[in-house]
Amino acid sequence: MTARAGVTRVNPSLEDTATLFAEVDKQYRARGFTRADYEVLDTKELRANSILATLRWSYKNDDDSTLWRTVFSYNLYRKPSMGGKILLQTMHDWAQKTASKLTQSPLF
Repeated sequence: MTARAGVTRVNPSLEDTATLFAEVDKQYRARGFTRADYEVLDTKELRANSILATLRWSYKNDDDSTLWRTVFSYNLYRKPSMGGKILLQTMHDWAQKTASKLTQSPLF
């Protein structure tokens, strides 16, 4: 399940998830994106096999300039027999709006 820009989407299969991220990648590359760096902002254990991780992503272009930043939280579940899974990805809309305002500043 993903929640981005106020839209919740259930991705019932790996193929659906791959299709979603292929669309996102295409949109990002049209904006000059070539790679991303991330910084772990916070992690919280929810239960024995699950955590909530919040990351800030910095999206870069060919000359390593930051184009924009976003913050996402991921609800992750891990079971030895299946490895780790992202159950829910949530984009922090306030962070994107703030990052957009910041990137328009002469300081960035």
